[in-house]
Amino acid sequence: MSGYQKKVLNSSAVGYGLENMDVILLSFSLSSITIQLQLTSAAAELISAITNLGMLLGGVLFGVLADEHGRVKMFSYTVYIFAFAIATMYFANNIYLIYIFRFLASVGAGGEYGKVWRWSLKFSLGKKRA
Repeated sequence: MSGYQKKVLNSSAVGYGLENMDVILLSFSLSSITIQLQLTSAAAELISAITNLGMLLGGVLFGVLADEHGRVKMFSYTVYIFAFAIATMYFANNIYLIYIFRFLASVGAGGEYGKVWRWSLKFSLGKKRA
């Protein structure tokens, strides 16, 4: 593997890990969010549904865009979207802002997943591929 390939693979692996950590932390913090904002169970469960929907949409949207405009460029955009949405979650003081920011974060996460797996396959040695 070249130095560039190692850099791309390492940065995408770190991003993948952080996005998975975000989903895990959401599951831990959901009960606190429910209590703090006095949400019904349906409103709280909608956060998870919006997250999954955003990941699906992000994967499809950025998969198509990556084919047209390049994987590295689209990967950068997904990281920016994810980072912006996660940072703004700190300021979310009502459920509607949480829905919006979770959706944006999950669009970024979903867009990144396909690229990370594609690069890990592309940069692996041919004889070690399954």
